[in-house]
Amino acid sequence: MILLPPDRRRADAGRVNRYRYNNAWRRKERGEIRPVICKAMYVSGTWSVSDIVRLTGLRRDWIDRVVNQLRASGHIIQVGRRLCAHGAGAERIYHIPDRGRFRLEVMR
Repeated sequence: MILLPPDRRRADAGRVNRYRYNNAWRRKERGEIRPVICKAMYVSGTWSVSDIVRLTGLRRDWIDRVVNQLRASGHIIQVGRRLCAHGAGAERIYHIPDRGRFRLEVMR
């Protein structure tokens, strides 16, 4: 909400506060983990979750949660798979299709 200046045309101008909704307002990102994860994704280009774990030093469950949210919203896409470092299984490779949109909407 934004407090508007008093309207001089009204008789009760000095006694009544008027407010207007601020459409540009956004809730501040809480915490320090998500911005670190998103920046690591942004600078990496093509990456896997294990790459982001190595870059950030955070636990994998936090990164998995952010990746699932970004994938559902269309900010990142899966572009391939590669063998895991331990040799058993494969991990997904991700990419940011629209870096400008990612920077504006996610890294804000």
